[in-house]
Parts: sequence; C-alpha cells; structure tokens
Amino acid sequence: MKNAYLTFGFMLIYSSVHAVRLPMQTIKSYDCDRCSHLSHELLKDSCALSNQQLNTLSTNQQKSYSYRQKISAQELQKGVSLSLLAPGAVIRISPINTASTPSLNLQTPNHKTMTLQEASSLYSEKEALEPGMSQEKETIAQIKPELGKGSFILKSTSQEPNNSYS
Repeated sequence: MKNAYLTFGFMLIYSSVHAVRLPMQTIKSYDCDRCSHLSHELLKDSCALSNQQLNTLSTNQQKSYSYRQKISAQELQKGVSLSLLAPGAVIRISPINTASTPSLNLQTPNHKTMTLQEASSLYSEKEALEPGMSQEKETIAQIKPELGKGSFILKSTSQEPNNSYS
C-alpha cells in the first residue's frame, strides 16, 4: 500500500513538472470614440416582479381515467350519468349475459339528445378490441370532441328488463 502512495506521488510530481504552460496574453486598452456615450451602470441579474399571476402553460400531457359501472336494464332506461373529463372520451358498453346491446341515446351537457352513433366520431359494434376479448356484442364509441366534456346521460330506448351491462 505504501508503494502505491509513493508511485502516485511521483507520478503527480512528474506530471506537474512536464505540464505544458499556456502563453500569457497581455490585456491592451484602446481608445473608443463611442465609449463616453455608453451606459456604465452595473449589470443586474434580477428584475422587479409584478403581483400578477403567471400564465398557465398548456402541455400535451393528458391523464386518462377509466372506471367501470355495472348497471341493469332498468337503470339504463332511466338514464346513467357519465362524467367525462376530456373531449373525445371512449365509452364501452358490454352486456354481461347473452343479450345484445340496446339502441342508446346520449344527452350532452347542453341537453342536446342524439343517438350514440350520431354522437360518436368512432363507433364499433360487435367487434372485439383484442383477440383475448370475446365480447361479441359490445359497443365501443368515441364521443365527438366538439361535444366537449362534462356530465353526459346515456339512455336506452328499448325494453329489455332482465339484462345487465358493464
């Protein structure tokens, strides 16, 4: 261990003796015709702030929330409230038993009622999203972004009393 310290010390001394020195440049002053008109105030790295709030920055980052509700056909006929937090939200209706998805109406936060297919920019019936999903009778709809966000009401227009949906 002592030899390692001695070797390291000799290498340090040897390298400092043989270091290349950079040339020294002298500072030369010169006469300036405009220097008397220039500001001679000290430069500052701070400024006065007003008592106003800063503008909020908008980013492309989005949070995605999903929730699942199990509802009966009677609840769907009365209307189910859906709280959509973003324009262009996706709704998926899957029958729990062997029933088919009924025809559905959607009421917007502006109280405008339309069919789910009219309110959708993308609409799919009886298609599985992935090979592992075997729901043949599910309905998937992406709500048109121009309808906005808020509390929507999804209602069934058909009479199917014994069914449940997810």
